Amino acid sequence: GTPTPECKECKLHASEALVGTWHLILLSNNFLTTVIADLDSQIDKLESNQPISEQKSLFEWLADPPDISCPQLTIFSAEAATKFEFAYTVNPGGKHKSIINKWDRQADSSILWHLTPVLKVHVCPTVVEPDLIVLRQIDSFPRCDNVIVLIRRDLTNVRIDSIRDTLEAERLALPSNA
Repeated sequence: GTPTPECKECKLHASEALVGTWHLILLSNNFLTTVIADLDSQIDKLESNQPISEQKSLFEWLADPPDISCPQLTIFSAEAATKFEFAYTVNPGGKHKSIINKWDRQADSSILWHLTPVLKVHVCPTVVEPDLIVLRQIDSFPRCDNVIVLIRRDLTNVRIDSIRDTLEAERLALPSNA
């Protein structure tokens, strides 16, 4: 079989580097169809006081992922255990959704991102720059294939295509015995 890609090491970063509001400009389709779809469904349940569980209904398995726009992630403080807010708009209809929960930085600089009480994602910052962060999901299959790209600055001059091309080249450069 093909080996699963290994993340570059989680970048040791000053915890202040992540504090503030970030625009999510690129995420892998697998992250959208798994994590974001589950999150969207669980936010709906939480809003209507329905119980949420790790088990998905057949309807949830078959549902299309939400069409989200303007996703933003805000990290509240530099403490190892802090809170975040993840907010976005769902189309059609333009319904605004958000959730606030725990963001726990681990000793190895990876982050346990508690999206809801039953949905958490383990991510590793592989690029940490003043206005660009790349997070790779390390508890996904294949490991590290799910990518989230966050930028801090104005979105008007962002070259998403060049970022996507760089990430794709990085992925293709990984050793494989295919």
